Amino acid sequence: DDIETHLKFKEAHQLNFELLTDEGAKVASEYQAVVPLIGIIRRVTYLLDKNHIVQAVYESMFEAKQHIKEMIKTLEKQ
Repeated sequence: DDIETHLKFKEAHQLNFELLTDEGAKVASEYQAVVPLIGIIRRVTYLLDKNHIVQAVYESMFEAKQHIKEMIKTLEKQ
């Protein structure tokens, strides 16, 4: 999404963290989150450690709330 869309979303949901704007899909491509041939971006959540190393990945296009639950479960195991 573009910056304006992200700002509206952040305000509407009272988020206290920054959202990534990746209009050219450069970051999505680096994380292999672009669906081949179609070019849409997958809904993927990455859990990074303090060194920015990916520790967990959860992917689901239709269960956005499950992303949070799965990341919490992963954190509780650590």
